[in-house]
Amino acid sequence: MKNYIFILLAIIGFACEQKTRKTEEQAQVKIKPIKEEKITKADTTVNLYKNAQFSVETFPSENGFGYDIKIDGKLMIHQANIPAVAGNQAFKTKEKALKTAELMIKKLQENQMPPSITREELEKLDVLD
Repeated sequence: MKNYIFILLAIIGFACEQKTRKTEEQAQVKIKPIKEEKITKADTTVNLYKNAQFSVETFPSENGFGYDIKIDGKLMIHQANIPAVAGNQAFKTKEKALKTAELMIKKLQENQMPPSITREELEKLDVLD
């Protein structure tokens, strides 16, 4: 019986020693540092939309109308609500949605990034009620 206990303890000790050796070997592996790259702002001097083809489609939404802007046939902006206005308020008419979409296209063509619209611009367009 004593021999079995001794053999069992020897096996456990040997297994623990092997595990410790593997851990030490793994710790000795050198990890190469990641190169730090500077993150720079996007180059806004290049106008990506200078020769692009824009199209606008208005669509009915829950409470009114929204618009889609496609650039070279790809949907780029889906605007179901009036931008710069709190909540989920839709445009009351197709014409108001279209006026806002045209302003957004103008900003893209002029390379204004991001092409956001302010409440003041919406008031000038007379699209707010």
